[in-house]
Order: sequence, then C-alpha cells, then structure tokens
Amino acid sequence: MTCKEKLYDPEPLFELELARYRLSFSTKVTMDIKELAPLIRSRLGYILKERFCPFHNFKTIICKECSKTSGCLYIKLFAPTLDSIEVQFQGKGRTHATPPRPFCLDTLVENSHGVMIDREMGQVELTLIGRDAIQYQRPMLESIFHAVESIRISHLSCDSDIDIVNPVTPHFWERIIPAANNGALQLEIRGEAFIAVNCKGHTIAEWIRAMPLPEIRTGNNSLSMLDIKFCTPVQLGRIQGRITFTAFLQSVLSRLRDLKRIYHPDNDMGNFPKKFYEKSDLVAAFTNLKTIKLTWYSHAQKTKINIGGLMGNVIFKGDIEPFLPLVAAGTLTGIGKKSVYGLGHFEIVYPSCE
Repeated sequence: MTCKEKLYDPEPLFELELARYRLSFSTKVTMDIKELAPLIRSRLGYILKERFCPFHNFKTIICKECSKTSGCLYIKLFAPTLDSIEVQFQGKGRTHATPPRPFCLDTLVENSHGVMIDREMGQVELTLIGRDAIQYQRPMLESIFHAVESIRISHLSCDSDIDIVNPVTPHFWERIIPAANNGALQLEIRGEAFIAVNCKGHTIAEWIRAMPLPEIRTGNNSLSMLDIKFCTPVQLGRIQGRITFTAFLQSVLSRLRDLKRIYHPDNDMGNFPKKFYEKSDLVAAFTNLKTIKLTWYSHAQKTKINIGGLMGNVIFKGDIEPFLPLVAAGTLTGIGKKSVYGLGHFEIVYPSCE
C-alpha cells in the first residue's frame, strides 16, 4: 500500500487499530432507519452509565465534576473528557476539550429507501477505535444488545396505536475481520464476537489491504473517476458552500488525526507536503447532494438534536489513484460531526460490471 509518486505518507495514521462488529435485528413496526442510530447511541449511554457509575444517583451525576473519571469505564468507552485522557495519549497539536469518542455507530438496512417494515431485518454496525476500547469490547457489545432490546414504542416516531413491548429485537453479533485468503487479505464475517476473549483489533492499513478497492480506469484524457456516496447525513462546515476534493480529503485527515492523537501512543501524524494539496486541487468535483433536515428527540437531554446534513453522491474526476488509501480509511471512521449518532458515513461506489 504505497502512495503513487511518494506524494504523501499516511502510514503512521494507518497504524491506529480498529475492530468492527455487526448486530442483526428485526422490527415489528415500520420506522425510518435514520432515527435508530441516535436512539441506540442514547440508550447505550444510559446503560453504560448505570452499569459503571459508582454512585446510585448516576442520573444526576455531572461527569466533568466527578473525581472518579480516570478509572470509570463509562467515561473511557462513551464520554471521554480531556482530564480522563492520559498525558501520553493526548498527542501533539490541539487536543479537543471534548475528545472524539472511541467508537462509531451506524444502522444498515438492505433496501434503498431506508424505511424498515414489519419483520424486516437490519444491522447495527459498531466500530471500536484504539486498543483500550477494543479490550473492553464485551461490555460494549452486551450494552448495545441491551440498548436495542430496551427500545420502546414511545422512543420511536412511528405510527402505531399498539404498545408493542419490544418493537426492535436484537438477534446475534458477528465480527468483521480482514482475514488471509490465498495469501491476500479479504473481509470476512464471523459469528463469534459476543463471546470473544482478548479480541484484537486490526490496523487501518490491514483493513485497507482487505478492501476490494475499485480499479481506476484511465481514459484518453488521462483522467479517472471516483464515485462517493454519503450514506448518512454529513455535518461538515468546510463543505457546506462548495465541496472540493481537497476539502473532502482534509476532512478525512482531520478525523484520522483526532483519533490517532487520542487512541494511539505515538504522535506521528504522517507527512502531507505542499505537493499533496497541489495535486488534490487538480481533481474536479461534481456533486449531487441535497440537504436533509432531520431532528431526533433526546429523552435524556430533553431536547431535539439536529441529525440532518448533506446526503447524496459526489463524483471526483482527475488523478484519483494516489489518494485511494486515504479515501478508503475515511470509509472506516466517517467524517464530520456526530459520527457516534450514525452521521458522516460514506462509501465508495463500485462501477457496475455490465
């Protein structure tokens, strides 16, 4: 996995370890899949705090004022603070007062319209970031299972006059891994995550090597094309006015750097010289994006949360191949705000063989 013409060096960023899991579930009501990820995230926070907060009145405890944050698994797994991050993991450069959480949540459904109907199957996808979070994968998997199981009709904005006790039913966890197959790494799904012991993550570099990255076909004009689909709303200030390939890459880089400086013990952020940005500036962007206005009511915060953003497709046209590893890394971590609510996830659209 080398970058063409040694244009840049992302390898230090790709040393960050990730672990990925999927929980299958079914629904007994019709509902929009987009509202499920923030709801599960909210329920997960409540369950983790109830489970790990040492105080019986955990609902009213303000974590920033608590003296137990350094050893609290709720803080470590769900709500890290600057004080809870050990000095050697704070990295060089600016460290956010509210560090990025060590996980991403997303919800997946096979249909294209994103609405689940009675008895339809979907999946919760969890990505754990960094060795600390990965070593505590069991309480995270257990808690997300219970979070899905604890969803009630009153939590959903579905039209149902019947008070169904368990409108969403969790089934089983699977683990996604980059596994060796005929000497090459390929993505493989194994149904063993929920009982795994000492489960290890894989570096972003290993994940990228296992991805079936698209073959870039170059035409007579020496240009290539890459189609990116924003699967969930993206909230990103630098692309609100006009998206460019450079701004897109900067967003991926910003996300990777934030995670690396908190969840990896070294401070090497790679090398992205001036020529990297000069070459990315030459790539054109053709957008088919629209602003989706969505809100979700947080029962914990007693307020509406904006989960809208940009959705749709962007086609980048130019010399794409050198940047493919960086784009692939972004598909693993998402970009923009509220990634733990299921926002900011994108995927590479593979060209049809027809």
